[in-house]
Amino acid sequence: MFLREYPIPRNSSVVCIYDTRGWSNNLEKNFKMLHQWMTKGISHGETTMWDDDEGNKIGNMKPLGRQYSFLRYKIRKVNFVIFVVDGVAVLESMDDSNKGYTEILRQTFMYPFLSIGDDKPVVVVTHGDRLLIQQRVHVQAELAELLDIPAQQIYDIPVSMSEVEALYKLFKKINNAFIDDGLINK
Repeated sequence: MFLREYPIPRNSSVVCIYDTRGWSNNLEKNFKMLHQWMTKGISHGETTMWDDDEGNKIGNMKPLGRQYSFLRYKIRKVNFVIFVVDGVAVLESMDDSNKGYTEILRQTFMYPFLSIGDDKPVVVVTHGDRLLIQQRVHVQAELAELLDIPAQQIYDIPVSMSEVEALYKLFKKINNAFIDDGLINK
């Protein structure tokens, strides 16, 4: 329910990753939230609420997001998007006649505010530890077709690991991709 800020390296502002919960089933709410994040910025402790959240619980929890109100959290503009996808949910949606999850992914991914210039977001597939290798490859191919991006833009996290290990592995892959593709300004 609350955005979490993870500065890398710790206590710096060089790179800040924000972790949030999954998408709402209401695309309009997703788009409104994304538009606000991309144009006005986001900050640690900010709440995200969906229609299916229970109203009474939300009212009680909202102040917890900024429980340390004496701390000033900087509002930061988003300048790079990592689009995280649950590989198990994608596989289930592919095998099911109900394509709701993959359709929400596709429409959200195609939302113009997620792109920086002409660049689409990087896609990271999680829960790879719960899938066979063939299933992970199938999910990656399906996402590449669904999102109209090259498979090389989809990163698979194949094992269960801590958040820190996952972030380290992801940044290492992204850093290598930037260097290999010559995307870093010289």
